[in-house]
Amino acid sequence: MATSGSIGLTSSTLEIITEALELIGVLGEGESPTTDQITSCQRTLNTMTKTWQADGLNLFAVQRNYLLLKKGQDVYDLSASTTDTYSSSLVQTSVVTAAVATDVILDLTEVSDTVSIGDKVSVQIDGSTMFETTVLTVNTTTPTLNITVNDQLPSDVSVDATVYITGANANRPMLILEAYNRQLDANDIPLKLLSRVDYYELSNKNTSGYVNQVYYDPQIGTGKLYVWPTTSTEMNYLVLLTQRTLEDFVSDTDEPDYPQEWFMPLATNLARFISPKYGIPQMDYARLMQQAREMYEMASGFDTEMGTSMYLMPDSWGNSRL
Repeated sequence: MATSGSIGLTSSTLEIITEALELIGVLGEGESPTTDQITSCQRTLNTMTKTWQADGLNLFAVQRNYLLLKKGQDVYDLSASTTDTYSSSLVQTSVVTAAVATDVILDLTEVSDTVSIGDKVSVQIDGSTMFETTVLTVNTTTPTLNITVNDQLPSDVSVDATVYITGANANRPMLILEAYNRQLDANDIPLKLLSRVDYYELSNKNTSGYVNQVYYDPQIGTGKLYVWPTTSTEMNYLVLLTQRTLEDFVSDTDEPDYPQEWFMPLATNLARFISPKYGIPQMDYARLMQQAREMYEMASGFDTEMGTSMYLMPDSWGNSRL
């Protein structure tokens, strides 16, 4: 017999809720949840999965984001509403035809299909300074690859000048797991992740140089990233590996922001949490709780990096604390 050849199994909020209600015997075969049941279960599903985020790293929720640096700036807002340049997409290209002050058209070596109207553009106008504007039009037809920007160039731009194009802002990260200062030649310098007390014990916050340490304060709504020292060149940018916030279950047709191996843990754990609402007997609840725990542990146990090693090293920074 031939296999299906299909690996694209999906689920929906309604299917997860239906499965959970069937597991506790509230729904029989072929029955559908009521509007009130969907509303109640969806609320529990959202609060349950938001709580799970605090249980540790989800590999499927690790996102690589980019933060462009500005001279003299020591704190950056990380959120979808930030005015800083913080995005999960970045295209690095360069100018092929010199432009003069007041020009709005840039001929580039590459214009990716991912570049869209409204994307942010950072153009090198001297050895260490970038000019920021946004994309007005895009031309990806060879041999002329160019973009039109919304603001006139403030000065001449030479051939081979670097251009960064970034997409929509990334959402506020829950955690920053790793951070790197990316040089123009694509070399990455690892940054030290500081605690709050370590950051505030640093001396002059206006020191300028290559960013080598960062402190992330998640806050609510907008995270704050503190850098030290402030950058001396806007040609470098930060690469941040973050644990992103998982998406909400808003509609009963929404697919979960989880991979396939989490579909059953979602249903069994939802069943566990809604059981008291429906007066499930203690013995049945204990059995369901054990099943839900096993499903969660199976999925979360798989959700770890394989083949990695743990390394111990001295605290060369001199900031160890008891």
